[in-house]
Amino acid sequence: MKQMETNEIRQEKIPFEPISVSKKVFLIFAVVLLIGIIGFLSFGHTLTGHIFAHVGGLGILGLFAGLSGIIARGKNYNYHKTFLLSFLLPIMLGLLVVGLVFLSQGIVYCGGSVSLAVAIIILIIVLFRKRKK
Repeated sequence: MKQMETNEIRQEKIPFEPISVSKKVFLIFAVVLLIGIIGFLSFGHTLTGHIFAHVGGLGILGLFAGLSGIIARGKNYNYHKTFLLSFLLPIMLGLLVVGLVFLSQGIVYCGGSVSLAVAIIILIIVLFRKRKK
């Protein structure tokens, strides 16, 4: 009986529910995007400004990946696998395009457009996936 009373007291001390993983991911990548935007606006078209622009791009990709994970979880798929695939695949393909353009033409190219397009395509695929039973 005494054990039951202490458990009830412990439960009353927590006034809020823990934040879910998906909400934490959205919050983290929203902050990363905000840092990227503020940094780019602060430093303009300098090397530091372009670094902050890429940080903001990672924030956008993270938000798309988080959204893909939430949609996948609603369709009974694994949130973490979908999130990782939706985050890492666009980055890797963007880097691949940057490397191929540099090797073929000798110029440095930003792969952000490729990464964004791949992230949107993955989001659309996840949206139209059938519900897993």
